[in-house]
Amino acid sequence: MRPAPRPDRRSDGKPYAGAAGDSITASQTRQNGRSSAGVGGLFRASEGRRRLDGIMSLWDADFGRSEAFSRPAENNWTVMPSFILALDTAHQRCSAALLSRDGEVSVWKSETVGNKHAERILAMIDELLAECGAEKKDIALTAFGAGPGSFTGLRVACGVAQGIAWALRTDVAAVCNLEADALAAAEAAQLAPGTRLAVMNDARMQEAYSALYEVVEGPRGVREVLAPQLVKPADARRWLEEAKVDALCGSAAGVYAEAFNLPEGFPVHEIPEDMVMRIARLGLADEAEGRTMIPALASPLYVRDRVALTMQERARGERL
Repeated sequence: MRPAPRPDRRSDGKPYAGAAGDSITASQTRQNGRSSAGVGGLFRASEGRRRLDGIMSLWDADFGRSEAFSRPAENNWTVMPSFILALDTAHQRCSAALLSRDGEVSVWKSETVGNKHAERILAMIDELLAECGAEKKDIALTAFGAGPGSFTGLRVACGVAQGIAWALRTDVAAVCNLEADALAAAEAAQLAPGTRLAVMNDARMQEAYSALYEVVEGPRGVREVLAPQLVKPADARRWLEEAKVDALCGSAAGVYAEAFNLPEGFPVHEIPEDMVMRIARLGLADEAEGRTMIPALASPLYVRDRVALTMQERARGERL
């Protein structure tokens, strides 16, 4: 079942924002007929819609929004709050979270699943909804970790987010994983505003997905200083010094510890397992800033251009 066409403007009267912040309407997107950004921009619009129909056939969503609900006895809601759903399948962990708009309800799950994200993510969403006493139609916005990360994992999160948003006629927020990592690490370590925190995650193939953020006050919590990019482990120390980084987080510091050759005592902070909650919060911030989008415009943030390995690289067991 395919939902009716979306209106050209959001419920608050603002036009939908394109990936680059340009104003674009749902009708314009359909009329253009160009390659849709859906599921990583790999499919034309019609193919993307077929993929979304397939996803939603696995997830029995009913459309519309409830005005009230029968809630568990331990809660005190009389009207069901709307929820932000957050998804993250960028790495080996599969994570999902629900955050109510008022912030009073927040639940999350995160499991190491290897490459079985597609087999687990929908059931995980159902489990979270049941835990909150909510229904699928109470999801007001779907935020997903857009990357960078595993190419296949990014497409899983993007495709599921698009399918849910398409069925429920809601928007999507594509959140940079590195920004969410920085926010999670900064809060866990209680870093002071002004701290320059670098995120460097293992990108395999002797590279690290890297970005620099400054801790700030306000809803976002961090401000981008250097956009996501690839850094060679051998160049990491120089990159950190030139960027005047105060602290570091991310998996690359452990994977490439010898190549990084960090100064003794250089602060390296852990990223907590509930990082997916930051994707939900950043999605909410995106909505407030008018940066959410219709499902067809959502796409992963790959950073790396290479999409295939040579035969020699495969023989060495390397992975993208």
